[in-house]
Amino acid sequence: MIEKYKSLFKIILLYLPEKSRNFLINQDIKIILTKEKPLFNYIIYIKSIKLSHIYIFANKILGFDNIEETGYQLFAFEQELFKLFMNNCSSLNYLDMFYSTHHLKHQLQNFPGAENCLSRLYELRCNARNDQSFFYGLAQICDSINKFIIEDLIDNPGLARLIKVQKKIQVVDFDHQSDEDDDEKFLQDDLKRIGTALKFHAINLRELSLDFCSKNSFISYILENSINLQKLALSKNIPNEIINENIIIRNPCCPKLHTLLLYFVSISLAIKIIEKVQGNLCKIGIYFVTYDIENSGNFIKTIYQNCLNIEYVTIIMKNSDFDELENLLIKCHHLKGIIFESIYEGEDINMVDGNKLLNLLIKKSSNNLFKLGFYFNWKFDYNTLDSFFSNWKGRKSLLLETGEKNNFLLNYPGLIKKYESIGVIKSYKHQDELWNSVYIKTVLD
Repeated sequence: MIEKYKSLFKIILLYLPEKSRNFLINQDIKIILTKEKPLFNYIIYIKSIKLSHIYIFANKILGFDNIEETGYQLFAFEQELFKLFMNNCSSLNYLDMFYSTHHLKHQLQNFPGAENCLSRLYELRCNARNDQSFFYGLAQICDSINKFIIEDLIDNPGLARLIKVQKKIQVVDFDHQSDEDDDEKFLQDDLKRIGTALKFHAINLRELSLDFCSKNSFISYILENSINLQKLALSKNIPNEIINENIIIRNPCCPKLHTLLLYFVSISLAIKIIEKVQGNLCKIGIYFVTYDIENSGNFIKTIYQNCLNIEYVTIIMKNSDFDELENLLIKCHHLKGIIFESIYEGEDINMVDGNKLLNLLIKKSSNNLFKLGFYFNWKFDYNTLDSFFSNWKGRKSLLLETGEKNNFLLNYPGLIKKYESIGVIKSYKHQDELWNSVYIKTVLD
């Protein structure tokens, strides 16, 4: 990867004007040019820029590995490089200003050619911790951004302004990369200015992903007015925080929604959202929930009562939920993939009856089903597994997955190979963590 960056930037540096080269040399930045400047300006065809690539090149190739000692050199190098880009890139589509340990310090709009370069910018990835002046500057020349990916979301007034002045935002992904050092004040930002700006674009939104907290009162307004929203992902910033569900959703909403992803929420909130969504939900993923056990059966019931066209779903269940699961399999015959998550009550782990589940899948599932995932505490025996695979012959080849405290199929490699050889099993994967699930990625896409 480093060699790739090195080759690319060696070519780019050939285009630096003599004034920039001399300036960098005077800052003790050694730029060795082994070729003549190409006759044709290839930089005009650059459509995307990633700050991380520039930073890695400066860090690994030019030796700016100690920011305290080389901070100004990095500043100067980035300055001349962005001058080059702004003055030569005719129409940039994608700008990625996010890097976990580094924020750009330059005002791009002040560089010659910036307006021509950035006026048709389509996608921006950034960190909300960037100085507000950076976003105010972009807001002066950018009004066509269609997609925002925003890390470490805080209520930055400059970012709010940039969001507000766009003509038509369709995709917004607010992603908080939390760590143990984040204090509660940061996680509990009310996002009042960001929320107000986002309200202007609710009607045009196609995809929305948001890490939220109890103070984000704008969410219900956004959902109620997002008549074109197709994909919604909500994740609670503080998993154990008690949320007033009316903050999230109050009235029927989202008539075109087909994908719903929920993280760290209660089952009761998931039920309420599914009931309020008017769309034709095809994919529902609910992960890392705060298990309100008594609602697991109601969750399954809510799906088959409201989502008859569901294709991919995460089912959270205990042993008393098999009747509801049977109803789901009978009524939702478009199902292609199911991730089964078990839950248990109290301190005593109560393994869910995997044998009963397999028998139910053979008897009641439609021929469309072929992706199965099993996570957490399931109990299967060899004979039932063998019978299940034998009875699956003639149906679509299975894509199987296990993980997170559930590696039962790893104990039977011979059984897996037997049914792979005759086409009953297409593939089997074991994931240590639910988040790595390939089936989850199917839903995310």
